[in-house]
Amino acid sequence: MITFQKQTKVLLVVTEVGWKRAVEQVIKLVKSGLDATVYVLYVVDMEPLPAIVSEEEEKKFYESMREKGNTILQNVIKELTNEGITTEIVGMYFGIAEEEIARVEKELKPSIIVLEGEDHHFMKFMRGNLVKKVIEVTEAPVLIAKE
Repeated sequence: MITFQKQTKVLLVVTEVGWKRAVEQVIKLVKSGLDATVYVLYVVDMEPLPAIVSEEEEKKFYESMREKGNTILQNVIKELTNEGITTEIVGMYFGIAEEEIARVEKELKPSIIVLEGEDHHFMKFMRGNLVKKVIEVTEAPVLIAKE
């Protein structure tokens, strides 16, 4: 059983695919009486772009990724703040996601990490199971939000 401090830090990791499930799980946690600040990290788990991609193509690619990420982050913040939950955006990351999640965990020292349980099939094929990797590289308990 996990015992939380009076004021708890929750690291909410969201991706393009299942962020709504993770947000719903955090809302349930807080509504159960948890006094928490939720720190939101948007990640896209991907390998770096190959060197053969032109600088212009790379710029366009990341610009569209940032736009999509900003939209998702704003939706997450809106849903959480509508429930009266204190939130803060930690950042947006494109790359080897478990490394960034581990870095943020070391810096933030959350009581719990919440992320969705199902990886996008293409990303799962390309990078493996993100949930499994996060569990392996972090020390905080991980709550997996799934349908």
